[in-house]
Amino acid sequence: MNQNKNQKKFFLSHKKSSAMIISLAFHSIIFIGAIFFVVVSTQEKKDGKFIPKLVTRPKMKPRKIQIPKNIKKQKPRPRIRRLLISKRTTQTKIVMPEIIGIVGGIGNSAGTGLDSLGFNFDLTIFGGNDSSGNGFAGTFFDLKQTQEGKPIKMNNNEYVEAVKNFTHSWKLTRFKKYFRAPQQKFATFFAIPRMSASAAPEAYNVADTVKPKYWLAYYKGFFTAPETGTYRFCGFADDLLIVRAKRRIVLDASYPVWEGKFTKWHSRDKNNRKYPLSGMNMVIGDWIKLKKGQSEEIGILLGESPGGIFSCRLLIEQKGKIYKQVPYTYKDKNGEMVTGKRPILPIFKTKEIPSSIINKLKINPNEMTTTGPTFGSD
Repeated sequence: MNQNKNQKKFFLSHKKSSAMIISLAFHSIIFIGAIFFVVVSTQEKKDGKFIPKLVTRPKMKPRKIQIPKNIKKQKPRPRIRRLLISKRTTQTKIVMPEIIGIVGGIGNSAGTGLDSLGFNFDLTIFGGNDSSGNGFAGTFFDLKQTQEGKPIKMNNNEYVEAVKNFTHSWKLTRFKKYFRAPQQKFATFFAIPRMSASAAPEAYNVADTVKPKYWLAYYKGFFTAPETGTYRFCGFADDLLIVRAKRRIVLDASYPVWEGKFTKWHSRDKNNRKYPLSGMNMVIGDWIKLKKGQSEEIGILLGESPGGIFSCRLLIEQKGKIYKQVPYTYKDKNGEMVTGKRPILPIFKTKEIPSSIINKLKINPNEMTTTGPTFGSD
């Protein structure tokens, strides 16, 4: 009994502490239970699945594409081209002064210039401006002046030395100190009749700066024999005509007073300078062998020394070919007349000579012919 009372007194005296202990115990139980609940819930929680929300998109009505019909294509506007109207050049009429005595070489009488060849003479016999085809490219030099127009001392001796210097190598660099025409001409034949020596600078459009003497025109190109055989060049010139083929000089048909001066070449044919042609005597060249279809380089040098009259004819002969024969009369060194027959040879050409020019070449049909083979490389 006393014991119960003692216990009751103890709790009454310590009632605040007892309440606190009871409160702590109660809250501890709740805290431990909460932890246990959280642990169990976390372990048993399963991964959630993502269920996307269905979004309803508004439906668009399809639009009809209208394709236009009968579309007219616009034509491009034509380009406007300017018409180039060239000014007419007034042709200068050349009046040749009366010349008495030696002109263009010893023993020639004066000619009548371009007028003797017909009105408005076509200068394409020195070559045209077209570089296509089988033309030989011609370059014109005036040995009396430099390219800047400064005068150069020039006489017959100086002229001979200039030609000899060139024919040693046949390189145009030997003419580098002389005036050179800016334009080239392209010739397919060389059959220039007696005409004013001024025709050459006129043809090269340098007549206003070049006097018609001490000039040279060098033509270079290729030719091809129409058939395999042995050929030789023949011809004459007043003043200068030299031909180089097979890497050597094969003809020097310059005027007789220049024989042996421009070159050391001489003909081996016994009939050389016996066939009279247009007041001159034909020079007969060396035989050379040519193959059909094989191109050969050729160089042809033309020139005029004192001025006045210029002419040249370059023919070709094939060995074994039968040509029409005509009689001739020749005066030998003793003054005796020698008669015989000579062939009518064709003019050397790489294209057929236009009919519009043939009449202006003043060709005597008993001396030469424009018909015959062509030696074009095409």
